[in-house]
Amino acid sequence: MVDVGGGIRETAKGIADAFPGLKCIVFDHLRVVDGLEGSENLSFVSGDMLESIPCVDAVFFKWSLHMFNNEDCVKVLKNCKEAITWSSKNGGKVIVVVEDQKDDHTATETQLFFDMQMMIQLSSKERTKKKWAKVYNDAGFGNYMITRALGLRSIIEVFP
Repeated sequence: MVDVGGGIRETAKGIADAFPGLKCIVFDHLRVVDGLEGSENLSFVSGDMLESIPCVDAVFFKWSLHMFNNEDCVKVLKNCKEAITWSSKNGGKVIVVVEDQKDDHTATETQLFFDMQMMIQLSSKERTKKKWAKVYNDAGFGNYMITRALGLRSIIEVFP
């Protein structure tokens, strides 16, 4: 599994500790991972997700994929598809943790706050289920499954 944009490893380390037989890679810019030490099943690789992603069975994003506009998001997802297709006999999958944009009014203020943060900081915004589906389709993925998690969070599994 590769944690793309994994930063200084908190998520990947937790996964690696919980599943000692799983090889985890934190993939981020050199300035982020330079000098970080891994373990038997956790390593650090520097690179640019807009160019390529290491070949693995699963690609994991936690609040990093939403930073991109649709064009760059599709480019990153195409790199993911190439990485998991090359590595896995079954085609692997992409796992995305996102802030869920529900279509009801119970969380509207929070959703608008997240959108404002994204627009100001990154010239991007959170996507609805329909907008995510278009991005996945444009990147060549055939299927996805959304699992609602705690609060506004959802886990999206994307399959070739």
